[in-house]
Amino acid sequence: MPEGYAGLLYQHGKFVEVLAPGRHVRWGRNLTLDAQDTRKASLLVAGQDVLTADNIAVKLSLLVTYQVVDPVKAARVGRAGSVQRQRDVEDETSDSRW
Repeated sequence: MPEGYAGLLYQHGKFVEVLAPGRHVRWGRNLTLDAQDTRKASLLVAGQDVLTADNIAVKLSLLVTYQVVDPVKAARVGRAGSVQRQRDVEDETSDSRW
């Protein structure tokens, strides 16, 4: 498993264990490995219009940095989690008053 990734080992489609970065040897049948990126990642939310407390429109761009700390949960959420994370950030900026 390369540095910055966590390996999720499955046997017959059922989760077995999380493999840390490094070399691993497993014997058996129907073993699959899913690599989850655990490095820090950035999400850019550009061009959000926000109203200040005195009703002045301000255009913001945000750079959000995040890191996966639970690779098992990240695998369950999958790609939909990434899309939801971006929507959550956009909603928070549009609903906020500065």
